[in-house]
Amino acid sequence: MPDAPSSTDRIEDPQGTEPPVSQSVSMRELVGFVLMVLLAVAISWASQAQLGWGEFLGPFHILLLHFPVVLLVLMAGLEVAWWRRGGEELHRIILWMMQLTVTSTLLTVGLGVFLAREGGYNPEALEDHQNYGLAVMWTSVLAVALLTWANKLENHRLRQGYRLVLGTTLVLMIMVGHSGGNLSHGDKFLIKHLPESVKRWLGKGTPTDNGQDTQDEFTSVIWPILEERCIKCHGPKKQKGEYRVDEKETLFGGGESEEISIEPGDPAGSSLIRMILLSMDNDEVMPPEGKGQVTEEETWKLINWIKKGAPFTKFPEAAEPDKE
Repeated sequence: MPDAPSSTDRIEDPQGTEPPVSQSVSMRELVGFVLMVLLAVAISWASQAQLGWGEFLGPFHILLLHFPVVLLVLMAGLEVAWWRRGGEELHRIILWMMQLTVTSTLLTVGLGVFLAREGGYNPEALEDHQNYGLAVMWTSVLAVALLTWANKLENHRLRQGYRLVLGTTLVLMIMVGHSGGNLSHGDKFLIKHLPESVKRWLGKGTPTDNGQDTQDEFTSVIWPILEERCIKCHGPKKQKGEYRVDEKETLFGGGESEEISIEPGDPAGSSLIRMILLSMDNDEVMPPEGKGQVTEEETWKLINWIKKGAPFTKFPEAAEPDKE
């Protein structure tokens, strides 16, 4: 007769209440796992392919992206609770929650692939975010497989493997979240409201000449407005409409619309001012509704600067596109 599994290989319920389990994987579980793998393969392939429907499906990524984050954190907490307390009911909840986590991860990553096709993102930042997302997807699929087999075989080593993969997935989720923040809001979104003295200490502040601030009107008045209101969608990480405010050529000349964005001496002929002054129900209003509109005071600063001929010296060094 074959040897029975050793006590070190079997899962030990901390309270001695481990439910009796079947030693084989059901057909439903096997089919479900195969479908998860096939869907993950399809998403990985789609990340390199050109597909339709992106404009419709892509925005749903934003709607769903918080679900796998919350579920993964809950999974870590439930695993700690089961390790300390055990219990049949908690045992079932963990497996069900892990299946829900994988499902939400697959949907979120898949929709993210469609959203990426919208364009206007920094290619390197987008590639980082996409690769982290695919890694989270595959490690979560591996985690649910290890958890299912560990439960069926009552195997302690498989359970430890599941915990290791779950921890790895959590770390990757932090990385994908941070890279997504950089992609949407720029790589300074965590520090932009720090005091200037702290920014300089971190090497992220406005450059100085012999310890004195460079106080020309563009860098001291106009650039802070553009950085706060425009650069998230029109900067180094994202270039909607092929327009960037951190490059002089496009800042003044415009993007794919070929309209003159800033016409020195002529605010009325500057499309930047025209789109800022549009009503909120107009699709062309900038920034779009909900993105933080330009205030009346900021608008007058931009208008007066253009009236003066839009004097420009240089971008702050931290904003120059070719500098890290």
